[in-house]
Amino acid sequence: MDCHELEANLTEFLEGELSPQEEKAAVEHLATCQHCETVLAETKAVVATAAEHGQEELDPQTRQRLFQSVLDSSNQ
Repeated sequence: MDCHELEANLTEFLEGELSPQEEKAAVEHLATCQHCETVLAETKAVVATAAEHGQEELDPQTRQRLFQSVLDSSNQ
């Protein structure tokens, strides 16, 4: 799995919806990629903050905007 594939499947990874093979590939990639590790940590922080404020499920448009914001900030 590469960065692009992980980013495309990040929600499924966090929700445990990847196949065992995909999950293994994601974990192996995260072990060697600081960028994706940062994206994962920042995404988890966004999800935790949303949950703390009573909104557990984001609409798809908001989720995409937040995800893009995380990606943009980790590329700086």
